Formats: sequence, structure tokens, C-alpha cells
Amino acid sequence: MRDDILKLLAGRKNLTHIFITTFNIDFIFIENVLLRELRKCGHPSLTIFADADEVVATFASQGRWVSRIGRRYRVIPIRMEPGFRFHPKMVMLSGTEQADLFVGSGNLTYGGMRQNDEIWLQYQSNQDGTGPLVAFKEIGESCLTRANHPVSARKELCDAFDPDQHEWARAMEPISSVLAKVGVGPSLLHRMFDVVGDLDVQRIVVGSPYFDDDGEALTSIAKHWPGVLIEVMVQPGQSQLLESAWKQVREPKSLVTIATSRGKDTQAFIHAKFYAFIGVSEAVLCVGSANCSRAALILPESAGNAEALAVIKMKPDEVEKVLASGLSRIDEPVVLRTSLPPVSLPEPSPPIRILAASHDHGELMVTYTALKSIHSIELLTDGHVLSENDITVSDGLVRVRSIGVINRVQLAAIVDGKRYVSAEHWVDHEFMLNSTSRQRQVAQAIGDHISPSKWSFHGWTEVLRLLGDHLTHTPATSVNHKSKELDEKKAPASVAYSDFFTEDYRIPAHRREICRLDETSRVLGLRGLLLDYFGISNDEAIEPEIEEDDSDEETVDRPETAKTKQENEQQTKITHDLTKSERRRGRQITKQIVDICTSQQFVETRPASMLSSDLAIIAVLLVSGHAEGWLESDDFLDLTYRVWSFLFFDDMANKYDKGRNTGALERRHNSSPDPLQYEKAIQSARLAASLTTWCFSCPQGISRAEATRFEVATRLAVARLPWLWHSESPEKFEMKLFEIAQRTGWLGPDIAQQWEQILTRCNDLFAESQAIAILESMLIEIGLPTIKELITDDELPEGTLLWQGANLGFCALGQTARRQMPKERMAKILTLRSQEREKNLSCPYLLPFRSLLRLAGDYDQSRFTHAHIHALEAFATRIETMWSAICHAKVL
Repeated sequence: MRDDILKLLAGRKNLTHIFITTFNIDFIFIENVLLRELRKCGHPSLTIFADADEVVATFASQGRWVSRIGRRYRVIPIRMEPGFRFHPKMVMLSGTEQADLFVGSGNLTYGGMRQNDEIWLQYQSNQDGTGPLVAFKEIGESCLTRANHPVSARKELCDAFDPDQHEWARAMEPISSVLAKVGVGPSLLHRMFDVVGDLDVQRIVVGSPYFDDDGEALTSIAKHWPGVLIEVMVQPGQSQLLESAWKQVREPKSLVTIATSRGKDTQAFIHAKFYAFIGVSEAVLCVGSANCSRAALILPESAGNAEALAVIKMKPDEVEKVLASGLSRIDEPVVLRTSLPPVSLPEPSPPIRILAASHDHGELMVTYTALKSIHSIELLTDGHVLSENDITVSDGLVRVRSIGVINRVQLAAIVDGKRYVSAEHWVDHEFMLNSTSRQRQVAQAIGDHISPSKWSFHGWTEVLRLLGDHLTHTPATSVNHKSKELDEKKAPASVAYSDFFTEDYRIPAHRREICRLDETSRVLGLRGLLLDYFGISNDEAIEPEIEEDDSDEETVDRPETAKTKQENEQQTKITHDLTKSERRRGRQITKQIVDICTSQQFVETRPASMLSSDLAIIAVLLVSGHAEGWLESDDFLDLTYRVWSFLFFDDMANKYDKGRNTGALERRHNSSPDPLQYEKAIQSARLAASLTTWCFSCPQGISRAEATRFEVATRLAVARLPWLWHSESPEKFEMKLFEIAQRTGWLGPDIAQQWEQILTRCNDLFAESQAIAILESMLIEIGLPTIKELITDDELPEGTLLWQGANLGFCALGQTARRQMPKERMAKILTLRSQEREKNLSCPYLLPFRSLLRLAGDYDQSRFTHAHIHALEAFATRIETMWSAICHAKVL
């Protein structure tokens, strides 16, 4: 009966989610023991439902030593009706191939998981079907109706049952084998009666350490089966069955003295709860959390505790074996208590209490309950009072924007003329909590392989391999944003370009000569950078694995293996020439990554916040691999061109040449039910800096059509999606850009010169993109028929840059042509489309780009200024030079 759930966990692999329900909770046990064990099981997410009062009390005493709540695991306090408690004990394991459900008596504490004598019943999807698991899902949903901010936890629960990612979930069966009550439905005892049904019960065995004072629950069981022997197992000195209550139970009845069968450890508390109804040839065994008390068994609907019992039908001798597996009957007289210690009265509710706090997309939300008489609410983050002007207070909710990562929050208020400060509460950082098991596996690989002594081609490809597994997994709760044709006039409104970048927008330049990193610092910085993208702490990713230990002895302090070299010691970079096989492997695995992220399904179904971190990580790893010499320049260029063209220029979704070229990110934005929310979820300084580094790390002057497509795509990326590149602080963007460029090794030894060139190119990128955005909007406003009549240029040389309206966009003239020719005369143009590279257009309808610059300037000089014209003339010269080289070399 001494079932150790952690030992049962040890054999499981590829778990994605774990859910635990508990009454008592021990945060120190969770962080020091449980989380370490989960590293062996595939790094599953961990969601814990616990009694609200117990959570408050335990966090008040342990909070100062707890650091990973709200980051690595989620705790959801559940509050029942006044006077009753949330009491079920269940552990649900969701894996890719199998799921398990444990229903028992142990709390999520050291005592409940390892020290006490507990009883657990295990259901396995491959043996017992999915009925018990469906029952748990319903219980979880019932719990979430009582939770504050349940949205994210509900998504986790749904993802755990996603049939696309979990083979066992593809055939859901009706609820079976679990009896539970969470504030609704008939009493648990009546459900037990229904399960036992018409079984010819010959004997009843009750095991419970706690009873109600009057013995009402025990008496009710006895009355339902008059004349049947009822045995109550009692542990000396521990049972709270009162002598007066026992006298109320009818005959025949018997008290059985029991002790643990652990050998020397005879003082262990027998905390197991079970009810056995034994017939002649069949028996029904109910095990779980429910004590033999009025609150647990008798009360229906909203009254009573929340409880859970597992039910199994078995042979009578099998029941005896189960009960004897951890208990032994002893020959000792039973002495029942005559009274119980007085129960301490609950403390009065504080004037203001935090119910939940979460941080998501740059916004902190604190839900609270308070007396009506309070006023002047203040928010404290990590002990610091925020300005009253920074926070928004509504009924039961405090909001504040962009305050960074914080650990604890408190609320202060004036009550009867005195200032009262609430107890501390942790913050749920949704970006970190939403990390999937696959993300944490990638993070583990990052921690294992990106270190000064290990960072190598092998480590790089291993990280990419696990990243590929992560990219193919999309949570079930992500919204499928199917691309749809949108009338440009009805496209979702977004913030105008001018609201993001002013005409004189510049990235601040800082002196970087002294910011050189040795190899050790650079690699450690790269590791920290990537882990931060996953929302995972550096300490968690590099925590050493626990050695397997099959002994039954508890390990208190395991000796730590001495490290021969400390990570912070300066290391010399070790390099070697890659073999042809290694080059081929690097090319293959990076192509697989790009194939995934340039698929319509990936962009359309990926949650926006996950898509943001994915693209940032892909950018950093590809740039790093190229800088280290593991990815050849030609391969790096091909992969880069593919990704950028797909994301920002042409996702190839326009079949039969309908509509303008649209990148996948813009198409997803326009088809989103809430485009502004989509922008909010995906935008970040780190993504903008990662993409910028990726853009500028590509060699210049390449005479290939894809190089021209890439050059145009970089400008359209900013022109059409300005919100993606916006940073409230240009200084923060500059800092992120420098961090990535330096830690990937791309900057090289001459930091000052290279960095100056980057800033110049970055400012040119923003200036040209802004000008293109303004120009295109003005030209659409003027209209193509009017533009055609206003342009007077006639002779156009081969390679002239054209802009042929919103649909065709940027093109190049494939031959010398004259505009003042009959409309029947056609000219070949080279488009930047993916599916139709060449077209024939009527000569009078050719629209030379440079002529459009002059036309827009004459149309409204206040909107399209000389600075815009100057920027786009430089852009046109660069593109025409590239086209000319391509046409001359016949590289199309």
C-alpha cells in the first residue's frame, strides 16, 4: 500500500502533460523533487489543482524559497462553498502513445507521495480504455468553473486530449470507473450505492483515518446493508473515529487494529481511504480521497467537499490481497477517542485578497476580492509601488502594461483610514507556462550542447533535430486561420505606418569597441539568448540529470559530482573541417526546418506567440550555423531566400495569378478574426532583432533572381507589416540586435566597423520601407488609369524597375520597350512571383518606378517628401543593377 507515485513515473517516457489534484500542497517538494523527476519523462507541462485555503497558507510559509511557480508549473487554487474543501487526489499522465490515471489518497506533499501509507488505483489507456480519462477531463472542467483566469489551463487540458498528438485519444469512450463530485450532482455515497447495485454484499470493509463526529457517514453505509458485517480498520493513535459515533453503528460490526507492514518504519501514518463491498464471488472496491465523513460522502450538490473515488470490480480474494499489500492486522486492543481536539476557527477574510495574477503579452492582470469599503488601491511588484497613473483599476481587476518579468505582486488599499497590504501572490507568466514538452526538450538540448566545451556541429544539428520535432507539433487549441481572399478595401484595419515610425526614425548608435566577448562568454550568451526565447531559465535547462536509483532508500543529500572545468572558465574554440557527410547532414536538417516553416499549415495553425518565438529561434540558429562555418554560404542563401519570400513577399497561395503577392504572415494577419490581437501576440523586440540579423547576415551582390526577390521582400516585410518591427524603445531594439549579432559569431573580430555598417543598413531598411509604404498607398489612391495618363516617359531600357499595381507589384522590364506604342504591342516583363515569372504586358501600360516617384512627389509633397524620393531612387538603382546582372548572365 506504500505506493510511490514518483517511482511509477520513472518508467514513463514522452509525457506531454501532467495534471494533479490535491488538498495539501508542498511547493518545496514540487520544486526540489517532482520537477526533477519530470525531466526524465519528456519535460511535460505540470498543472496542479489544489484547495485554495491550503495554497494560501503554504505559499505564505514557503513562498520565499519558491522560484518556479508560475514559470515551470501552474497552480490553480480551487475554492468550494464556505466550510467545505477541495479534496480529490488524482494524477493524470498524458503521453504521445499512452495515458494513465491514478486515483488515490495521497496529497502532493512529501508525506502524501512518499512517507505515508497511501492507496492508489491506476488506469492505463492501453489496458483499461479511455473511460477513466474522460472522467478526469470532466472533473478538470468542473474545477475550472471555480478558477480565476481559467483560459490557459483549459487550453492545457484540451491539448492533453488532442488526438493529433496523442494516439490513445483517438477513440474516446463513455465515462467509467471514477466517481467524483465537484460542487454538483448527488452525494458520493449515493453514487457508491448505485455502483455496488444488486451485489449480494456479505461483508463491508471501511478504511479511513477521519470520520465525522456523529459517525453519520459510517451509520449510513451500515443502514444500507442491514445485517451485513461491517469492519472498520483502525490505526492506534491515529484514527479519529469517536467512541460515541461507533456506538451508533448497528450490529454486526467489528473494529480491526492495523499497522503498516514496512518493517522498522512502524510509525508511518496510514492515510489510505477505501471501501470494499465483498460478495460471495465478486467484490467492488472504491479507493480514493473521500474520508468516511458527512462532508465527503453525504452532502449533495454544492454542499460538501470535492472528492474522487476509483471503482474496480474484482474477486474477493483479490480484495484481500490489495488490503494486505501494505497493512497488517495486529493483536492490539482498540481504544477509540472520546473527543477530538478543538478545531481552530478560520481566520477572518482579509480586507483585500489577490485571487490570481498573470502576465501575458506585456500586460499584468491581477484579480482580487475586497471589502466594499476599501479605496485607493495600489499595486506592488516585487515590493515596489507602481505609480497610480500606470495602473488601471476596474471591478476586481488591476491592469498594468509593459512592466517586464516580475516574481511577486501585492495590493495595498486604505481600509477605515489605515493602509492594508495584501499577502504576496506569485505571477503566472503565460509565455513560460505555455512552453510545450517539445520546447522544453529543445531547451534541454540547448543547455546540454551550447556550452564552451561542447558547442560543435554535432550539438548544432541535435538542437535543430529536436527543434524540427517541436515545429511539427501544434497545440489543439490553436485557431486555424484559413487564408481567404480579401477585398483590399475591406482588409482589417491596422495601425498606420506613420504611427510606428516617424520620418526621422533612426536606430541609436552606441560605441561597441569595448564590448568584445571571449569565446566562453559568447557561447554562454548564445545559450541564454535561445533559452529566453523559450521562456525557460538557464538554471533549469542545465540542471544535471538525476541518476537512476532503484533502491527503496530515500536520498536526502546526494553528493554532487565535481566538475573538472567550470563553465565560466575561458575556453579555446575547437574547430575541425567538416566531412562531406557532415555537410550533407547539415544541409538536410536545415532544409527540413525550412520546409516546415514555409508550409501553409504551419503559418495558419501555429499560435501567434509560439510562431514568434519559433521564427526568432530559427533565425538565430541558422545565422549561428553559417557564422560557425557549419552551413555553407550557398545553402544559407537559398534557405534564407525561401523563408523570407514565403513569409513576407509571396506565399504561393494565389493560384491562377489572382490578387497581389502576399506573404504568409500578412495573409494570416488579414484572415485573423482579431488582427490587432494577432499583432500583439507576435510582435517583440527579439523577433524584430532576430529577423534583422538574419537579413543583414546574407552576402550582398549575388547575381541571382532569388537575391532580387529577397531584397524586395525585406523592404515589403517592413512596409506591409510595420507593427512586426516596431519597438517602443529603439534603444532596446538596438541592444537586442547587437546581442544576437555578437553571440551568433556573425560580427567577427572587427566589431566597431561591422556594427557601424549594420546600423547604416538598418536605417536604410526602415527609410526605404517607409517610403514604399507611403508610395503604394498614394498610387492606389490615385488609381492606375490616371497614373498611366500622367506618365510621359517613352523609351525604357532593359532591366528598368516597374511597379505594376497592387497585384503584380514590383517587376523588371525584360527587353527594351517604348510606352508610346499601340496597346497591341506587348513587352516581356519579369515578375517576382513564385508561380509566373514572365508575363507580356501592353507597352502603354508599363509603369516605370522612377516616374512614379516623381508623380507621387508632385501629387503631395507633404506626404511623399524629397527624403522619400532619395531613399527609393537608391533602392531602384540597387534593384536595377541586380536585374541587369541577372539578365546579362541569363540567370533567371
